[in-house]
Amino acid sequence: MTLHSIEEIDDAELHLKIGNINVELDSKARPSSMHFGPKRKEAIIVAGSSLIKIDEDIEIRELFLKAATRVDVVLACRVSPKQKADVVNLIKKRFPNKTTLSIGDGANDVSMILQAHVGIGILGKEGQQAARSADFAIGQFKFLKPLLFFHGREAYRRNSLLVLYNFYKNFLYVVPQFYFGFYAAFAG
Repeated sequence: MTLHSIEEIDDAELHLKIGNINVELDSKARPSSMHFGPKRKEAIIVAGSSLIKIDEDIEIRELFLKAATRVDVVLACRVSPKQKADVVNLIKKRFPNKTTLSIGDGANDVSMILQAHVGIGILGKEGQQAARSADFAIGQFKFLKPLLFFHGREAYRRNSLLVLYNFYKNFLYVVPQFYFGFYAAFAG
């Protein structure tokens, strides 16, 4: 995985760094006759001090969001709990049709978990605050894959069946009464 690290504090340097990342991602996105094999994954690691500057400047924020949507992973390191929640809110506002997922294992992750559409809390050494405030609680990170790939799909399937059943049930309740109305000439 190719890592792009953003640790700049100065606005001009930060703008230049994120612009260079976008240029590099543009050059990798273009098909090349020399490129064979699977595409390499990309990741952005952003520091908390840089995240403050990104949040303050609209132009830098737009550049950052453009880069963030084109990589596979965005990691925020050395950030406060409020900054974690702000990143989730930023993505929710920018992409209203996307679903956000937050995973945390301690009290510092509670605000991020509460802001996301789906929150997963992990019980662990740091306490149970994240698990108490989350939509789903798991005991270890290894249970995350079954939760996402099995229970997430199953919950979606069950909800779909429930909606279809409600339409079917209402149809069966209303149609016989409607036809009986013709037979009884809609008399009380």
